[in-house]
Amino acid sequence: MNKIRERAGSAALFMAIGITGFAVAMAVATAVAREMTVQSSVRTLGSVWSKSILSEYDVHLLDDYGILAFYGNDEMVRKKLETYMEYSMSGKMRTRLQGAEVELGGFEMDIVQNFRRSMKESLITEAGKTMAFEKRIKRPPLEQDPFPGLSGGTFTGGDIPEKLDSGRLEDRDGYRYISNPVVLRTLPSRESKDGFKSNSMDRILKNGGFENYSHLPENLACEMIFLRNHLGSHLYAPDNKKSYFRNEWEYVAAGKPSDTENLKIVRRRLFIVRNGANLAYLWSDSEKTQLTMAVAEIISPAAAPAVQLVLMELWAAAEASSDVDDLLNDKRVPVIKTKETWKTSLSGILESRALRGKLDEEALKSLDEHRPEIGEVTGKAGGNGSGNISEGLSYEEYLSGMILSLSPETRTLRIMDIVQINMKYRYYKDFNLSEYHRGLRFTIKTNGLDQTGEDQYS
Repeated sequence: MNKIRERAGSAALFMAIGITGFAVAMAVATAVAREMTVQSSVRTLGSVWSKSILSEYDVHLLDDYGILAFYGNDEMVRKKLETYMEYSMSGKMRTRLQGAEVELGGFEMDIVQNFRRSMKESLITEAGKTMAFEKRIKRPPLEQDPFPGLSGGTFTGGDIPEKLDSGRLEDRDGYRYISNPVVLRTLPSRESKDGFKSNSMDRILKNGGFENYSHLPENLACEMIFLRNHLGSHLYAPDNKKSYFRNEWEYVAAGKPSDTENLKIVRRRLFIVRNGANLAYLWSDSEKTQLTMAVAEIISPAAAPAVQLVLMELWAAAEASSDVDDLLNDKRVPVIKTKETWKTSLSGILESRALRGKLDEEALKSLDEHRPEIGEVTGKAGGNGSGNISEGLSYEEYLSGMILSLSPETRTLRIMDIVQINMKYRYYKDFNLSEYHRGLRFTIKTNGLDQTGEDQYS
């Protein structure tokens, strides 16, 4: 009887141990399952939380430039992420929330590669406008609208120089400039160098094809379409939105914090390019080279080649000056001239002060004494072209060539400058691209474990 009782007691003990073990195993399995569920939920919700942060993009930046970016810093975004964690997970499945870490470094919008990617993506968000390649708006003459988009106040104090009263605005040609050192110091392009090369521009202009930029590499085409869709030039605007500078394309080309200076630099570069092209044409035109040599031999037989060189250079420069004026009056100028498209005459050069300043006393005396003979020679040469040019490149097409000839980084940084300047001018005085981001990296800490993730606009 005792043996039976002993066996029954042993069985009960083993059963108790088995039940306890099973209960422990079930508890462990439940805890493991719960933890797996928690971590799975964190992974899933982490993506939702990061998307919530990305959804807080700046609406003005999107509306004006098609760019998605959100404002913030590591600490600000960390607090937002922890708020989402608390709301979604607090008190659920015994979750211990242990905070989060956020890193925005590398996603700043003042990084060239990030901005380029955002520009490319903006073409998708604005597909209709890009596909249509809408016609730009012709600006009124400056005297009719001296301060395009003028509104009360400005972040630079540069609308009207304090030293000028309202009756002397024409002293600044009606253009704006930036004088605030903080604004200048925070521009994305503050440390970039110009790198413009006229020979690069010559090569680009000769290749032509500025109607839709389809011949350009993808990244470069995206930049030029973005430029056309969102930035204005001296002659045309992309829309009716107010902008701080009138000459935005010119700013990209020249990079000076002054409308006046940028236009002057563009004019000078256009003159240099046109002067070189015109001089090359003159030497290729046998009729004009023979004419200049004939006149040079009358003026100074002993130094005719040198005088001819002066005549050719001055003639090319006069034509270049006329070309630049035509471009700024919204006319077209061929890259390579022909007899039909050449406008200026040699007789105008012979009457110029520029020529008299380059001739010695004996040559000047000969020029004055032989005017009838010189007039007969130039008269026999016949007239020049009609000047009615329907083909050729426009001002903005020449300016596109100038912009394309810049170093890639300089070009992008200056486009970024314009975006930052206009966002300051239109909406936020303290707007800086360095404080806006296109993505984030994060770590979520729960129950002693870390879940890492990364998210960005795409």
